[in-house]
Amino acid sequence: MNESLTSWVSAADASIHLADMRVVQGTLDIDHIQNRFDDYYISLVGELFRKLRANEVPDDSWAHLANALAQIRRLVLQTQRWESEVNANEALLFAAAAFYIGGFPAAAYLVASEINPAQLVDEDQASLDLLVRRNPQSDFATNLFQNVRQNDAATFQSSLEFLRSEVDLSLQRGPASFISLRLLLALTLRFSRANVRTVLSAEPGDWDVLVRSFVSRVNPTWEFFPSQIEAIEKGILRDERSFSLQMPTGSGKTTLCETILFGHLNSRPNDAALLLVPFRSIASELKATLVANLNRMNIASQSMYGGNVPSAGEVRALAEIRAMVATPESISGLLGADAAFARRISLVICDEGHLLDGGQRGIALELLLARLRARVSGSPKIIFISAIVPNIQEINAWLGGTNETVVVSSYRPSIAEFATLVSEGTGANEVVSMRLHPHLEEPFRFDIERFLDRENFRYINPSTGRPKTYSFGSFKTKAVAAARKTLPIGLVAVFAANKKGMQGVVGLSEELVSQLESPLNLPSPLEYVDQDRLAAAADYFNREFGPAWIGTRALLAGAAIHHGDIPQESREVVERLLRESALRLVFCTSTLAEGVNLPIRTLVLYSVQRVEPGGTRTSLLARDIKNLVGRAGRAGSTTKGLVICVNEGQWGDIEPVATQGAMEPVNGALRTFLEALRTRLVVQNLQLTQDLLEAADADRETLALVDGVDAVLVELAAEELGTQTLAEVAAAVAEASFAATGVDSGAKLLLKDVFVLRATRIDELKASGRLEWVRTRGAKARFISSVETGLFGLRGDWETVSDAVAAGVLTTLLDWAWTHFELKVSTCEAFNLSADNEEEVAAAKVQLSVLAHFWSAGASYTELAGALGVDVDRLLTVVTQALGFSLISILDQGIAILENLVEGGLSNSVKSLVEKLRYGVPNESAVALVQKGVRHRTAAIMLSRSPEVIAATSVFPPVRPEVAASDAMRNDPDGWRERLGELVYENTLSDLPATS
Repeated sequence: MNESLTSWVSAADASIHLADMRVVQGTLDIDHIQNRFDDYYISLVGELFRKLRANEVPDDSWAHLANALAQIRRLVLQTQRWESEVNANEALLFAAAAFYIGGFPAAAYLVASEINPAQLVDEDQASLDLLVRRNPQSDFATNLFQNVRQNDAATFQSSLEFLRSEVDLSLQRGPASFISLRLLLALTLRFSRANVRTVLSAEPGDWDVLVRSFVSRVNPTWEFFPSQIEAIEKGILRDERSFSLQMPTGSGKTTLCETILFGHLNSRPNDAALLLVPFRSIASELKATLVANLNRMNIASQSMYGGNVPSAGEVRALAEIRAMVATPESISGLLGADAAFARRISLVICDEGHLLDGGQRGIALELLLARLRARVSGSPKIIFISAIVPNIQEINAWLGGTNETVVVSSYRPSIAEFATLVSEGTGANEVVSMRLHPHLEEPFRFDIERFLDRENFRYINPSTGRPKTYSFGSFKTKAVAAARKTLPIGLVAVFAANKKGMQGVVGLSEELVSQLESPLNLPSPLEYVDQDRLAAAADYFNREFGPAWIGTRALLAGAAIHHGDIPQESREVVERLLRESALRLVFCTSTLAEGVNLPIRTLVLYSVQRVEPGGTRTSLLARDIKNLVGRAGRAGSTTKGLVICVNEGQWGDIEPVATQGAMEPVNGALRTFLEALRTRLVVQNLQLTQDLLEAADADRETLALVDGVDAVLVELAAEELGTQTLAEVAAAVAEASFAATGVDSGAKLLLKDVFVLRATRIDELKASGRLEWVRTRGAKARFISSVETGLFGLRGDWETVSDAVAAGVLTTLLDWAWTHFELKVSTCEAFNLSADNEEEVAAAKVQLSVLAHFWSAGASYTELAGALGVDVDRLLTVVTQALGFSLISILDQGIAILENLVEGGLSNSVKSLVEKLRYGVPNESAVALVQKGVRHRTAAIMLSRSPEVIAATSVFPPVRPEVAASDAMRNDPDGWRERLGELVYENTLSDLPATS
């Protein structure tokens, strides 16, 4: 694109931004766009056909041209002068074609969907069919799609050759016919190279089932993105070596993973594969997509994201499972619980692999990968995926790959635009401009002047009738106002690095509610909602968390909040509203950067600095900001993503992302911890001992190290080691860890000593016959002594107690769990108390006990908040972190080991108690309902307590709880709709079996 046309495109882009932001500005030079619009359009079309003649490869330049063409219709409407001279419908066709040929099929579909077929000439219908790829109207496109379905490459090629000849003949009929057919030829050529059948036909194996599945879905997949093609052409489907992929967010990781899993397991009918995902939210989302798709293709698959000690049912199910999607915490226990399943694993995909740096979670992930690589039978093929790891080659080498098995792709399915707010003046005279593309030179960089000023915040005070100005000096006010001004162009996410406090998600939500109390000259989120669905969701939040909670009040104002302490079921409600355009504004933390796929058009970065408890600020890593930015402009939802930096002083943290600058390397949390441990040993003149590693006050990273190393060694100890001792094998595994590749000899020796030291503990367990306790239940070795000498002796009726709650078993378990320092620290942190103050620790224990008893009895969130004397935000933190993670993790261990000590086995009442506590439900029927897929806790509780379900499950033989619940709801729909509310009623009805 030449300099003159580039300047025109920039001016047109500025004009569109002014319209989107509803700003009138006379200082931008856009007259030549308005006065010579026909020349501008002809130049764009000429550039399109120049690129076609040059046969330019797909790259971002196609997307920039396509976006310029896509804006033509908007510009025609703005000027109201060129409608008769410029065919806006034709411009959309050219834009969609440019997107498609340039490798952006999702964007092409979006633009093509706006085309009115009735205004196209007949010869363009086939092009439209290829772009939309649904319900084709032309015989040409219908036949091409059928050829792909039926794997008829010969007929496809014949159609392509016929089209070539028609293009040549069209020159004799005139330019209009030639343009249409030349465009169709270019689209067909791209389709012939990128369609799933063609790409997969070069790979060994039978792909017919997968291809037919891809093209027959509600949202069909007809072609691969360039990033996916690059990985496949590198040999990721056929090469047995490990691979590492650096693929930006939104570049097709999920579809590629499904392809890899299908290809691997379809050709190895006795093998199994793992897809490791870091968060429960991702595992939950993939359950409804990837897992469901694989099951429909007869590859038995499951998504697991519960506790870290598997249930007996989960272990039994492994015999049939081929593909498992799970968090590292969940899968670690499964590997030891079923040695046969562990041996069948020949492929491991590690998604979001940069979380190797993630503290205790990163240590656990690294040691899990080390455990898999250390198998006596040999390492599985490992595919490591991350959007933001700059030192991907280093990690790939550690995993056993080579330079040939690294795939680095810069492709993303939409353009990312950056902006920062720039302020001048103070007080009511302050003027805020938005600087677009601040990292580029003019004409690409331009300012939208007076993006925000006092006119946006002036209103008439209803009580006095006088004008007032809402104070807008804070970054928080500007962030919310900027979000409101960008609502007209699509879904807006406002990011805060903190959850709570006035500088977090809560503070932003309070600011919105405050702004909406005055009639400011800004768009209201309520203008962009589905009123019926919003009402149903607000009713749900009100019932769950009460009317005073900020999440409820924000929803009533037309916005949602999303962070890690909100229950998974509630986050899914929010995500569905956003995904289906029933809501257009969300305040969020990094939870929306952790794999959740949402159609975010604008990302407002309120702050990329985390405020620590002491008040200090810590900037997010550039690579984490890059991961966030990747959420703006999702494939299939928009052709652009706008990222707004609210605080100009933080632009320096964001600029490396905008300029594709250097990112921080991933060194692994284990390496960081090793260096800290070595420093501690030296400074405090300590010796590395078992007591040090298993100390009652050991920090979380130490415990993660011990548990991870033990898990590796437990599996090795169960194998035939030949002449080697476990200590010798342990030393070799330590040497092969990722941490060992980047530390000096002293730290490397320290890691080796840790492995060898833990090997002696595992040898002791093996000699005493206790190794199987750990291996078969996925329990942690360090808990055995605590259970044997502590928990076991606290009661003598473990096998006979019939009512665990009435008998005080929960109190017994809580008292034992409290002896573990990690629970004390987690609980004190959650309640905002000091773990160094004995009185506050005692208070935290009482609060946790109250919470556990009320929670397992099925108390509502508002009842729990009242019982504890805390607000709902604090309660959510406590439930998520102290109870849901720390307490349940410890009790899982205790029960797993206790079962081996109690001669007659634990009573069912004791075993079910932990499940009740895990799900927050009062009885076994409610536990069964949750385990069978009822997503809403409230529904499981209310149904399990209903007379109909109690009666049906009490007879002999008993009716299964999910069947009884389904019958109850279908027999009294009005009653259950009233009890549960519309949203929970509809969701629960879909969760339960349709008939008995």
